[in-house]
Amino acid sequence: MNELLKTVDNTINHLKNNIMNAEDMYKGFSKEQAEAYEKEAKARWGDAIVEESKQRIKAMGKKGLEALKKEGEAISKALSELMHLSPDHEQVQALVKRHFNMTSRFYTVTPEIYKGLGDLYVNDERFKGNYDKYKPGLAAFLRDAIQVYGNTIED
Repeated sequence: MNELLKTVDNTINHLKNNIMNAEDMYKGFSKEQAEAYEKEAKARWGDAIVEESKQRIKAMGKKGLEALKKEGEAISKALSELMHLSPDHEQVQALVKRHFNMTSRFYTVTPEIYKGLGDLYVNDERFKGNYDKYKPGLAAFLRDAIQVYGNTIED
């Protein structure tokens, strides 16, 4: 875990200074894993979105990325405490709006992409585990709330 955290820090630093190479970016992962993750991202979302995300991360720098990480954690914790409410409840939807805005800092998010992201949170064990660590069932709850919110935003 410490090696992966160092890798993230090095990645951000290298992106910020525009001296990133593939080996630094994926340190802590095997070459095969790194290639598979990038290939998966491009297949899922397309080359343009992956490149847009890289540029946005580079532009926000280490402090900006750290702030977004903390925002994501705060949103997840707050949502886990509201799981007794309906996904369309005003308080839940206010948090989902924050989540949407946070996600939009990484790349352009359309309603279709956002709803698909919600599905991914449930259908991909890596994402599901990331959310369900706050409270079991959070990934599905967030997906349901995203579906509601996705119907209220315009493309």
